[in-house]
Amino acid sequence: MLEILLSGSVTTTILVGLFVGLFVYWLIQRYKYNYPPGPSGLPILGNLLQIDQDKLHEQVFEWSKKYGPVVTVKFGHVTMLFVNDIDAALEVLVKKSTDFANRMLSPSLDVFSKGGKDIAFSNYGPTWKLHRRIASKGLRCSVIS
Repeated sequence: MLEILLSGSVTTTILVGLFVGLFVYWLIQRYKYNYPPGPSGLPILGNLLQIDQDKLHEQVFEWSKKYGPVVTVKFGHVTMLFVNDIDAALEVLVKKSTDFANRMLSPSLDVFSKGGKDIAFSNYGPTWKLHRRIASKGLRCSVIS
């Protein structure tokens, strides 16, 4: 049984199947969302090998010359959008602020904020609005007293 598993044909078939599966997964994830253009990266690593961590801002500025004012960059499985133009920044921060108001989910922030139940790290929604209203009323009352 072990000889069959270690033979060249089965091992080759498994490796080719794994490669094809990862490639199809990468294609589905790439075209699943309508992200702005950006540099193409590797299926699992994304653009991690193309980026110098100390000069990330310079690298994204160079990419913005090629891909436009909004650049999509993947750090592993995390997709980030970089805005490099004042008009695009105004659209993101002022005109469509509710669309971009949520925070990125991460396990460390989830533990720190007890499941996103505080004002700073919770997602934009009715619960966040209620917490903000209560906190601002409490701060106003404590200042007046």
